[in-house]
Amino acid sequence: MQGKVAERGCFIVDAEIGKDDDITLTLDKENGSVSLEDCEAINDAFLAVFDKDSEDYSLTVTSAGLDQPFKVLKQFQKAIGSQVEVRLRNGKFTFARESVDLRDVAESAARLLRCRYPDCVINVRQGAPVRAVADCDKMEQVAINLIENACRYAGGGLIEVQCRDCGDGMAAIDVMDRGEGVPRDRRERLFERFYQHDAERGGETYGLGLG
Repeated sequence: MQGKVAERGCFIVDAEIGKDDDITLTLDKENGSVSLEDCEAINDAFLAVFDKDSEDYSLTVTSAGLDQPFKVLKQFQKAIGSQVEVRLRNGKFTFARESVDLRDVAESAARLLRCRYPDCVINVRQGAPVRAVADCDKMEQVAINLIENACRYAGGGLIEVQCRDCGDGMAAIDVMDRGEGVPRDRRERLFERFYQHDAERGGETYGLGLG
C-alpha cells in the first residue's frame, strides 16, 4: 500500500477504523493537492490487497482538509514558505511581525535556562546577525522549548546553539547536544500530538510532548 501511495506522489496522514470496520484513509500530496484520480487509484490498490467479500469492511479514501491541523512531519515540510493559520482550542494565535535578530532571541532563552540547568553549558555561537520577521516573544518560547529539551534529555554537558541564514527568506535555530538522539524510525513521530520518545523506553517523563 505504501508503495502505491508513493507512486501517486502522496503520503498517508491518518488511518482510522471506526465501528463496523469502517476505514477512513486520509492522504496528502507532496506537491499540489490530492486529486479524485489519486483517491480512486489508492482505493483500487487497497481493494486488490484486502478482499471486501472475505473481510467485510467499508473504505473511504479522502484528502486532508485545508482547515484540518497538521498531523505528520511531511505536512509541516510541505508548508515551509507558506502562510498558515495557527489556532488554539479557545481561539486563534495572534502574531506580532517585527524584525528580530535570532541570536538575541537564542541568547535570552539561554540566559534563563543556564540558571535552571547549572549542569549544562549552553553556548550560543556568535557571528553575523541573523534577522527574521517574527514575533519575538513567541520565537523566544520556541527557543526555550528546544534548548530545554536538550538540557533535560542530553544528560548535561555542552549544548551548542547556532542561528543561521538559510537563504530564500528562511532562517533556522539549531540546537546540538551530546545526547543519544532519537532513532531514525521514530523521528517522524516527533510532530505527533503528545508523543514522547522517552515514554516508549519506559523512562521517567514530564509534560505532554508537542501538545
